[in-house]
Amino acid sequence: MARLETVRTFYDLPAAEVARATLIGHGIPSHLLDAHLAGTAWHYIFALGGIRLVVVDEYLVLARRVLEAPQATGADADAIDPCPACGAEDAFRRGSLALGVLGFLAARIPLPVAFGRRLCRACGATWRQPA
Repeated sequence: MARLETVRTFYDLPAAEVARATLIGHGIPSHLLDAHLAGTAWHYIFALGGIRLVVVDEYLVLARRVLEAPQATGADADAIDPCPACGAEDAFRRGSLALGVLGFLAARIPLPVAFGRRLCRACGATWRQPA
């Protein structure tokens, strides 16, 4: 019979949910024990020893390996590709602030400004970042 093993213990629910979602994204079934108390009686979490992230014992080693691996941060996930003309990685998003201000003055509501264009600081080339 399979046993549930604790992979990690958390004292805040958002971090526990992110870890569980990471495991599920890697195909590892997991559960959070005592997570319901974090929202209703948060002070009990300390007495119980935290929110426990558990997996079936056969997934324990894999789950620990997945959670210890470095995850992409917001800056990594939003990285800009190198310049297609010169290969430099010194590029930034280019938007039309003037059009945004003009749209605000004309319509009296803030209009979304598209920042899909990129500009290379090294060679001056512009391109559209693929979505």
